[in-house]
Amino acid sequence: MSVLAANSKICFLFVAPLDIGYTFTAVSAIESCKLILEERDSLPYKGGVLTPSEALGWKNMKNRLELYGVQFEIE
Repeated sequence: MSVLAANSKICFLFVAPLDIGYTFTAVSAIESCKLILEERDSLPYKGGVLTPSEALGWKNMKNRLELYGVQFEIE
C-alpha cells in the first residue's frame, strides 16, 4: 500500500504467513489482550478512544506479532 503525503511517498509493506482473515485476526486479538493484562501500568495511555497500535504502543504490538512471522517494513 502506498500513500502520498506532502510531496513524499510512504510505502508500507505487511507480510503475514498466517491466514489474514481468521488466524491473524485471532492472534492479534489475543496478543492485544495479553499486552493489556501483562503491561497495563506501562501502556502509553490510560483511556480514551484510540486505535490498537496507539493504545498499546506500536513497538509492543509489533514485537509480539513478529513472533508469529509477521513482517513490517515502512519506507
